[in-house]
Amino acid sequence: STISTCHSSYIWRLVSYQIGDAIYLASGSNDKTVKLWDMRDCSLVTTLTGHSCGIKSLATLIQGRKLCLVSGDDGGSVRLWDLTNLEVMRTMKTDSNSGA
Repeated sequence: STISTCHSSYIWRLVSYQIGDAIYLASGSNDKTVKLWDMRDCSLVTTLTGHSCGIKSLATLIQGRKLCLVSGDDGGSVRLWDLTNLEVMRTMKTDSNSGA
């Protein structure tokens, strides 16, 4: 399988990150999922679910000693994922009327 065929809709964002010697790619799609890929063999690691709208933004950050992924959807929901245990650390909702 390939990145484009594993999502059921358009891919809007890609971001890469490194853990040890391994390089990974996160793909965010209009199908409301984020998929994580191991670039050593281009294999799908997991699918992160929970957004109710298409993923429009992805970014990595360090929070404390944890490598995290931030995903934002078209409906204003933002999720902070721990990339070590692949769990949601926090879910936030932006104010869609703020203009931000």
